[in-house]
Amino acid sequence: MVFKSNKYYIYLLLVSISGFSLFLAFPPFSLYFLSWFVLAPLFFVLSKTNSLKESFLYSLTFCCFLYIPMFYWIGTFGYLALFGIFLLESVYLVLFGLIAHKAFKEFRGLNIFLIPSIWLLNELFRLYGPFAFDWSSLGYSQVNNIYLIQVTNLIGVYGLSFIIAFVNYLVFFFFKEKAYKKNSMHSVGYVFLIGLIFIVLFFYGDLSLKTKISGKEIKVGLVQGNIPQIEKFDSQRITSIKKIYFNGTTEAVLKGAEVVVWPETAYPLTVSDYKELDDVKELSEKIGATIFFGAFFQEREAVYNSIISIDNKGKIQRYDKVHLVPFGEYVPLRIIFEKHPLLSNLIDLTPASKIQLHDYKGYKVGTGICYETSDSELVRKMSGLGSSLLVFSTNDSYFDGTHALKHHLHTAILRAVENRKYVAQCANSGITAIISPQGRIINQLEAGKKGVLVEKINLLDANTPFNRIGYIIPYFLAVLGLLLFVTKIIRKKY
Repeated sequence: MVFKSNKYYIYLLLVSISGFSLFLAFPPFSLYFLSWFVLAPLFFVLSKTNSLKESFLYSLTFCCFLYIPMFYWIGTFGYLALFGIFLLESVYLVLFGLIAHKAFKEFRGLNIFLIPSIWLLNELFRLYGPFAFDWSSLGYSQVNNIYLIQVTNLIGVYGLSFIIAFVNYLVFFFFKEKAYKKNSMHSVGYVFLIGLIFIVLFFYGDLSLKTKISGKEIKVGLVQGNIPQIEKFDSQRITSIKKIYFNGTTEAVLKGAEVVVWPETAYPLTVSDYKELDDVKELSEKIGATIFFGAFFQEREAVYNSIISIDNKGKIQRYDKVHLVPFGEYVPLRIIFEKHPLLSNLIDLTPASKIQLHDYKGYKVGTGICYETSDSELVRKMSGLGSSLLVFSTNDSYFDGTHALKHHLHTAILRAVENRKYVAQCANSGITAIISPQGRIINQLEAGKKGVLVEKINLLDANTPFNRIGYIIPYFLAVLGLLLFVTKIIRKKY
């Protein structure tokens, strides 16, 4: 009994180390190499559990050491918000643990495919429903490896997640079967397969990085106002806030900018009539540049979180946010939460029903707001509709001083690589950056500083394979894995 108890403590230690090590692969530490083997201890423990109850315990422990340090910053909105996001993220991973336990007990040969595909399914599930949230997919951990992320222009971030989960399973199986102690050919087989995967990834990455990019060259300016959140809509600060962005825009144009971007809701008033934007219109005509800026826009009872563009001829265009943030921009299941003191007074914003691109001198510009940078499918559709440039405006001042800012930037980097487009991300308090189609940060403004960033970019029309086929391959792998699992279970039962 003592030995049995000690074994459980060892298993708890292994999954704790596994979960925390995976967290270290993400910002702020970004030790991306850890992602390729830190799931092996979790797989090992799940293969040794004797019941679903044990699998539930170990999977939940793994979640605690992964998600609490990763998303602690959500506690800015209160402990209930942090508990909510932990619960939502954990549900999917615990479900993976329960299915994996069953797979390890019932199957053997198929697990080399089943376990990675079920992991992939757990990541894809997070994309749906009113609480959709995903910053923890394995693929996001690789942003700092410029070679490995290039494959996402073929299969997207979730395709990369599958490859990482697959390598983790090979590492797990190598040590579980003690292949290193067996005949040399048995051992070499595992090492060769892992090596081959990395060779292919690095070869494709090198090829992508060497591919020349050509397109109309323009200069883009980004204005980081660094307005404290508490002051953004203070009626006494309207004039001073406008002055910050107007002066910043003029400075950007003096440096050669033809397009100037402001952050999310940078305009300090809710707009209900375009005539209210005459001051921005006059500025655009005066300096001869197109200005993209965030503002709340009201039409009758509907209030939108929007990006408005005004060119030097007075043409006004608008994109309304499609993917709203639950509990930040609307309250899902309001009948349940409407009595909560922090949520009862929150006005529900209205989501747009379709994507609206902006036109810039015959080129299309796709715009996204805040959390939409993490919506890979939404941005893919923008690019597929003809976007030559991706502009993201955000306000992350709620999370100043936390690694959420860098984590958010990482999602924008992968959107650039997936779609092979330049990304201009403008943030209120940081991190503002210009990102190349290969995922390199050309220049950036650090968090907590007011400033102006101007860089050359190219307007690019070509689409990537990912733009054309999307997540067909990852979904096929995930669904096939689930069907194989269910089929095997039914056959064993009947």
